[in-house]
Amino acid sequence: MKMHMLLVVGAMMVMPAFAADGAGNAEGARGARHEACKADPAKCQQERKAQREKMCADNPERCKEMKAKSDERRAQCKADPAKCQQDRKAQREKMCADNPERCKEMKAQAEERRALCKANPEKCQQQRQGIPAEPRT
Repeated sequence: MKMHMLLVVGAMMVMPAFAADGAGNAEGARGARHEACKADPAKCQQERKAQREKMCADNPERCKEMKAKSDERRAQCKADPAKCQQDRKAQREKMCADNPERCKEMKAQAEERRALCKANPEKCQQQRQGIPAEPRT
């Protein structure tokens, strides 16, 4: 649950930056950022946490609103998971219609993730629960 909230709040913070840059620049920036985070996810997680903390310090009221909205959405999804699943499906379909290339990339990543999880289910379960994987050497 904590990881889900971190992702939601992190996405809310990053979206305005991409919108300000324009669509063309956003794709390039997102791609570079994605690759950097893929290489060092712990560093990106720390950076997102620092950004959230700064945003909450700068604008505590907005931070409270975002947390309340996230908690409300989580409660709605817990009460009616089928509706949330439909909402996510509709959002995915819209994204795929708007940006088919990005959709293909995400599908490929999902397939890769499924294969990795099939090979090592314990590690996937730990990642879902927010438990860091063993340190890299």
